[in-house]
Amino acid sequence: MRELAAAAVLFIALLIGALAPQIWPDETGSGALASATPAPSASQRLPSWRGRDGGAGFVVCGSNDTWRRPSVSEENAHLAADPRYRNQRVDDASPAAKTFAGSVLLYDGAGNSSRAGLATLSGLWADPGIGGTGCSSAEPQVWLFGYEPMAYAADGLVGGTLTVHAATGYRMVVLTAAPQTLSVVEGKTTLAAFDLVKELPPQAASPKPIPTPTNRTPAPNSPRVPIFPRTDQPIELALPSTCAIESAGRHNDDLGMTWRVQCGSATANREVATAAITQGWQLSDGNPPIGVGIQNYSKSGLWMQIAYRLDGPAFADAFAIVQTLRPGIGSYDSSPHDFTIGPWCGIVDQPTRSADGSSLRWLARCGNIAKAIIDSEEMNRQSGWTLASVGTDPYATRRYCKLTLETLLQSGSDLGAGIMAITQTEGACR
Repeated sequence: MRELAAAAVLFIALLIGALAPQIWPDETGSGALASATPAPSASQRLPSWRGRDGGAGFVVCGSNDTWRRPSVSEENAHLAADPRYRNQRVDDASPAAKTFAGSVLLYDGAGNSSRAGLATLSGLWADPGIGGTGCSSAEPQVWLFGYEPMAYAADGLVGGTLTVHAATGYRMVVLTAAPQTLSVVEGKTTLAAFDLVKELPPQAASPKPIPTPTNRTPAPNSPRVPIFPRTDQPIELALPSTCAIESAGRHNDDLGMTWRVQCGSATANREVATAAITQGWQLSDGNPPIGVGIQNYSKSGLWMQIAYRLDGPAFADAFAIVQTLRPGIGSYDSSPHDFTIGPWCGIVDQPTRSADGSSLRWLARCGNIAKAIIDSEEMNRQSGWTLASVGTDPYATRRYCKLTLETLLQSGSDLGAGIMAITQTEGACR
């Protein structure tokens, strides 16, 4: 399932082609790849489908009940005949093969090349009705192969779940609810999970977000678990004027960021560690000398690492600054015991203990709860955990057992968007 989501992301960025479905011919749209072109004019803006959904949260803009996926040999022959795809095959473990076998693919609704590439590699070229401009949309789309949509439900403030069931052919589904995260489920099985903000290019007409001022400290720890501020500079750390940020990345759990910094020389790079001390950062016990290797700091509820290379170009090379709301040094109870929550979630506060002392409960901030569950379930299964039961909503309650230890995952509106509760009870599993 995780591979389906990954394949969809890869091909939105990489695929090119010349085919597209011709359905709803009155909607031609701009056909421009949103992330690579200027914002369209008013006459070229992508059409919104919200007025056609009847409040359902989605619209099927294209379908063919009689379409069948080509065989592997047919698909390989089709690709080999096209110079743009002659190096692609679908009988191996490549991203192209995973896309060809996928039941759910993600499409931004705007790009001609990404739409045409998906049509080529998914086997939609075998539909004789394919051609023209297809379903352009201001909202994102999912393409279902062997399924049709039944219902859409909001998941917290920004997420959504699309329930589907088996059906012949394919459907192109416009997500008029425009969620930031989406899970596609059949019964209690998750077919795919997407973080649309991270996996789709932004619409060209959307204004760029304004960075959070870098002198704003993060919110204090709370039962709702704060989100790390969106900022283009480290917080509470003024870098010398000679320093340049080469790259920056936000952590999947929304609890931190990492920057790669170059200040022009080995001496200037090392001086950043000293500057952190003068700016009020507390160096943790047991660290190496300032400016050597990795230093761990804390200040006002923030934890920070400054990491230098000790090999090759050493201090002259760009170095890393990591800031996070996760405690840098925790106790045995700072995270669930023998249960991995994966990179999509992070725990800030210490757990609460039940009155009888048998249970511990943690609250985690998750960038994508659906992905967090899918990824952690695979990792924990390898270490002996089994899925014991699932609630009516597949992401609201999931119970796992390993010998006598129980781990209960819960999410929902009572906790808040993006928050997952993890409760462990010894002796609850038999």
